[in-house]
Amino acid sequence: MKNKRLYILNFILAVLIIILFFVPNFLLERGKSALNRGDYIKAYNHLNLAIKLRPYNKEIRYCYVKTLTKFRSNLKIQKSIYKFSDSRQNDSAKLLAGNKVYSWKYNILRTYGITYIDHVTYDNKVLRWDINTFPLKVYIESTRNKNLPNYYISEIKRCFTNWKNASGFITFTYVKDAKNADIVVKFSDVDNSNCGETGCKYVVAYTVPIIKINRLNQMVITVYERDPYGKYLSTKELHNTVLHEIGHALGIMGHSNNPDDLMYMSTNQNQIQRQSSQNYLFFTQSDIRTLKLLYKLMPDITNVPISQVNTTGLFYAPIILGNAKTINMRKLVDAQNYIKKAPKISGGYIDLGIAQAELGNTEEAMKAFNRALALAANENERALAYYNLAVVSMNEKKYKDAMRYAEISKSILPSEEINELLTAIRQYLSLGIKLPVSNYLLEK
Repeated sequence: MKNKRLYILNFILAVLIIILFFVPNFLLERGKSALNRGDYIKAYNHLNLAIKLRPYNKEIRYCYVKTLTKFRSNLKIQKSIYKFSDSRQNDSAKLLAGNKVYSWKYNILRTYGITYIDHVTYDNKVLRWDINTFPLKVYIESTRNKNLPNYYISEIKRCFTNWKNASGFITFTYVKDAKNADIVVKFSDVDNSNCGETGCKYVVAYTVPIIKINRLNQMVITVYERDPYGKYLSTKELHNTVLHEIGHALGIMGHSNNPDDLMYMSTNQNQIQRQSSQNYLFFTQSDIRTLKLLYKLMPDITNVPISQVNTTGLFYAPIILGNAKTINMRKLVDAQNYIKKAPKISGGYIDLGIAQAELGNTEEAMKAFNRALALAANENERALAYYNLAVVSMNEKKYKDAMRYAEISKSILPSEEINELLTAIRQYLSLGIKLPVSNYLLEK
């Protein structure tokens, strides 16, 4: 019996040696032969199996990548080649893949021209509407019970029309029920909590994505009814702000560094004056190019199941944006540069905190979020700072702190996101599981 067991073990070992050494070599030779003949489908079939058996074999990797470069660069091919270019294994396969990715990126950026596409991500992800669900349904809250001027509605609609005309592909339709809308525009009471002897710090509007189980459900644009002094917003102030916020609602979740662009984040700290000398803002070519390129990137979050997205003609986003670490390092530098220009604006510290948290610098992240809290100019910014403090505390297993921050955030601005976070904190309080920070962090 003992000899029989030993025989079986030796037989199994022999089979494994054949599978791991002889079969991959056989498949490699067949793949190379097919590749030299130009039969790329057969080459792919052989090499795809070989690399599964010997994933770190340099020759198999190189021949496999070389075969992939022979196919039309659809999303699947782009993703496969990018994976090799981002590999930790420094070999000829990585070099070949890297050259291919560089050529794709060069040609794409040359085609679209100057953009700020590397600033559009939301939590390192591409968030946008699925183009096949256009027109986007827009609901604008009535001003009848708010005693607001009639031009509020007409000016907001004009902003949507401007985006439609300038983009050439975005379309909208208006609906009467907020529940059925993709984009909701609502009005909020003025927030004058940041008024002091020297004046007021305030924003006119802000945009928040409503995401459920990795699905984009709505974009909510909140417009303050008046400024902190009780004055109605001028047509110019309303136009400039809403036009910018619609850009966020379409998926441009970051900001341009160019002050000429519509999607530039203002670094003006003297918000006491109403900036009556400011001109009406409009789109630059960079704004429109960025939007068009955004809608050519494969989304990570959209309003339909990812499996239903038509991938024809789409680009694999990391080819343009880089991997998560690259994006986070870029965000870190951008946030630091922004803070140098505007050290008293909360938003820069939110960006800095998120970048630090994603890079694992917890202490620096907490400092940044606390600074954002101290500089918050409205309830949205305060709630956002507390929310992110809760996320980082939870990830560090400081559940009592996390619960306290989350409850304060909810008391300021209730939302589905904060309810989900509170549920997660309660669930993991007993389990003690450390969650990935990016699962919950919210950008401004």
